[in-house]
Amino acid sequence: MIAPTSSTEVRQNLLDALRIDLVGPHPGSPHFHRYQVETLTQAPSKWYLTGFLAPYGAALEVRTALEDDQEGDTENSFEKREGEEDGAPPQVTAARTVPFPSSIGLSFLLPDTVQTITATLSWGDYNPIEIIEDNLENQTEPDGKPPKKTIQWGRKHQTVEMSLPLANSTPLDVPGHEGVQITVINQSVENDAFPKGTRALSVFLVNHRQPVKEHKDTTYLFQTQLQTPLPRRIYPPL
Repeated sequence: MIAPTSSTEVRQNLLDALRIDLVGPHPGSPHFHRYQVETLTQAPSKWYLTGFLAPYGAALEVRTALEDDQEGDTENSFEKREGEEDGAPPQVTAARTVPFPSSIGLSFLLPDTVQTITATLSWGDYNPIEIIEDNLENQTEPDGKPPKKTIQWGRKHQTVEMSLPLANSTPLDVPGHEGVQITVINQSVENDAFPKGTRALSVFLVNHRQPVKEHKDTTYLFQTQLQTPLPRRIYPPL
């Protein structure tokens, strides 16, 4: 690997490292081939902080980082409050539970002569892999207990290119991926600042997979990307 020689290259390397650490593998990275089939030692929604979509309309325990036993439901506050003695036990307050998002989207303006655009979608699916120590399935430990099992998570990269008819307001299923949908919202712009016939277009990638409670990360879309190569006659983004 060639070491960076300019401030621009150093900055780009830092951005790539942060993205891999916080979001995960993405096709734009020069190191994508090394990570696109990665295996994680814990659930990817705990490994990565952002960049993934949970199933739309799922129960709160499926759309948050909380496990079924509600681990992490409370947090300790060690801040001393007025009137409290030094030896007083810390206050326990309820943690804020924020649901993970279920969609990402793009919005821009375009003329009404454009009838179709092409969208490229990409994401990673992770599935659990049961690992048995030493791969000795029939061997028992000295105390007679069965060998320990651990769960790892293997990544599978997904890429789909779709043609989107702009006159269709019905959600479109992504071929070959049940529960993954594209929604197009196409509205006229009534503003003299723009040429007549200007349209406001919004394109959303939405996770409508059927939620589950056990191994819920199997229904998430990780490292999601939505790209639309725009036509030549295009107006500035909103």
